[in-house]
Amino acid sequence: MRLSVNEHNDAEAYLEEKDLKNDAFDKLRVIARYYIDNDYNIDEVKEQLRVFVANCGENYTLNVWHDMIEAAAKRAKKTPAILIDYVSVTEPEMEVIAKIKGIRARRFAFTLLCLKKYYNAIRENNNGWICVKHSELMRLANIKISLDGQAELYRVLIDAGLIELPDKLNRVAIHVTFDDIEGKEAVRVDDFRSIGNQYMMATGGPYYRCHECGLVVRMPGGKKRTKPYKYCKECAIKVKTRQSIESVMKKYYKDVEDIDVKISRTQVL
Repeated sequence: MRLSVNEHNDAEAYLEEKDLKNDAFDKLRVIARYYIDNDYNIDEVKEQLRVFVANCGENYTLNVWHDMIEAAAKRAKKTPAILIDYVSVTEPEMEVIAKIKGIRARRFAFTLLCLKKYYNAIRENNNGWICVKHSELMRLANIKISLDGQAELYRVLIDAGLIELPDKLNRVAIHVTFDDIEGKEAVRVDDFRSIGNQYMMATGGPYYRCHECGLVVRMPGGKKRTKPYKYCKECAIKVKTRQSIESVMKKYYKDVEDIDVKISRTQVL
């Protein structure tokens, strides 16, 4: 599950990446909406999608993708692009969260508040409802805990009057009754992949934002150091590999240039 804050930016990234291995339909829908918002008519949008698919590689033949392109363009006409950039949590809201007993419960409350603000911003008349699977909520809040522990988190927030559960137990939804409180901005959330970690970082915990992918992660061993961490574990491997390749290529081209120079001098002599 990926929550976007600016689908126009996403569309531009997809067009540059030229990759349809994952979430192909959603990518095509976002790109289609991007072209619609740039005043392309529906036939022009479909043509741009066909060009995009063709540019994704030889395995993407248009006859196989025709139906998906048509469906994505149709869905894009009905669905406006998400363009909110970020949600803000105020200092008074952080003070309310700080009064909740238990760090996991506070992290969970912060996550639910951010999700409520997000869905209220992108859905008219949402009124504080979050329809997200419980397991996904725990992942977004960066909480690993038993089912009994999860139930306790819900109980704490219900007792605090911050959330309500639906009457139908089989409905995957939470009503966040935590009212927005105006005040000075304390935290700006523009990335919904690790909301719980962002709360921990905002409250002084040993967390940092990866310079490569933007993900907020915990410092190894949970300890700060004089020289700050720059990359998450996955990106650190990618960056090291990229730097190694660049180093080899620079040396290669330097050697090639030296050879060219030597040859030219020999010819002159």
